[in-house]
Amino acid sequence: MNNSGQLPPLTTSLADNIRVLIVNDSPMLTAVLQAILETDSRYQVIGSVNDGKKAVDFFQRMTADIVLMDIHMPNMGGVTATQKIIQHWPKTRILIVTATVTMNMSFIFSALNAGALDYVQTPTLPFKPGSSVSSEQLRESGARLLSKLKSLSNLELSGLERSIYTHPARSLQRAPPQRSSTSSQVIVIGCSTGGPSTLALLLGKLTDVPACPIVICQHIEPGFSGDFASWLEDEVGVPTQLAKDRCEMHAGHLYIVPAGRNLGLTVGGRFDVSTPPGGQIFTPNIDFLFSQFAEYFSERLLGIVLTGMGADGAKGAKDIIRCGGKVLTQDSRSALIDSMPKNTRKAISSHTGYMPNQLTVMMERWMHNMPIREGG
Repeated sequence: MNNSGQLPPLTTSLADNIRVLIVNDSPMLTAVLQAILETDSRYQVIGSVNDGKKAVDFFQRMTADIVLMDIHMPNMGGVTATQKIIQHWPKTRILIVTATVTMNMSFIFSALNAGALDYVQTPTLPFKPGSSVSSEQLRESGARLLSKLKSLSNLELSGLERSIYTHPARSLQRAPPQRSSTSSQVIVIGCSTGGPSTLALLLGKLTDVPACPIVICQHIEPGFSGDFASWLEDEVGVPTQLAKDRCEMHAGHLYIVPAGRNLGLTVGGRFDVSTPPGGQIFTPNIDFLFSQFAEYFSERLLGIVLTGMGADGAKGAKDIIRCGGKVLTQDSRSALIDSMPKNTRKAISSHTGYMPNQLTVMMERWMHNMPIREGG
């Protein structure tokens, strides 16, 4: 810990002896989590507390590399605790671990907006109380949790002070126009890890309802894209819905690509929701979305690549440029994970990325056919 009381910058992945704090008000689930972590020598449980306030107080004395954070707890819930920890210790990696993921999605997205990196359902052990459980059985039951922890440990976080993302977005109150946009401009946005908070920041700064449709491809697990759409609408005040097969787009609306699907366009410019081919790594797929829309909208398309791991979006961005459209990327400093923006800039031979507030201004100028100043 440095003199400011904060963790030193984490610009590389975590090494061995990763310090973990468990925050959960269930003694039984805390014991299960600790037992699973003890099967992997890389993780060291340095403490467990039963509410969010105690978690914040814990960081006054000692810091953890990763926090396993429950949602509903006495005194202070997981969302508020996440916000306070990230505000003062912005390099902490927080994984939301809850027994009821489906019922808590709005809280989970709020926690992601506050700075949590991912979420997973609390593992359960299918064994009778008092029975002996082997390390192999613990690893099998906790496979999903251990996989998420490995991903978080391997993330190369940017130098951004993530506390800037904790400011609430300002919701727009004006009724959107209801005109068809099959012959107008469209904005397509691709994002992954860190996407929800960045989208809330980017779209929450709009000064008016969007003058064209905005289609968002956020890497998300099947079953949760509807909850994500509802949460995002509450955050930014713009009507948000899942893209539905054979439906047309309207200005003033946000459209979310459904989880587990690809989104293209019909000959008439309506949504074409399809099942991804076998072997496709990322779903929904940003490259597919960008390439399909580039062929249809050509110079009337603006593509934006935000935070995320990997290179999804880079190939599609090249197609947007080839067809006469424009591509912008989030800058490496503000992107929680800068792999996707950086790979996209490399693919399109660009050297400039932008902060979310800059992207908002550039989006609005583009929607109103005003020149965009790049490179500044």
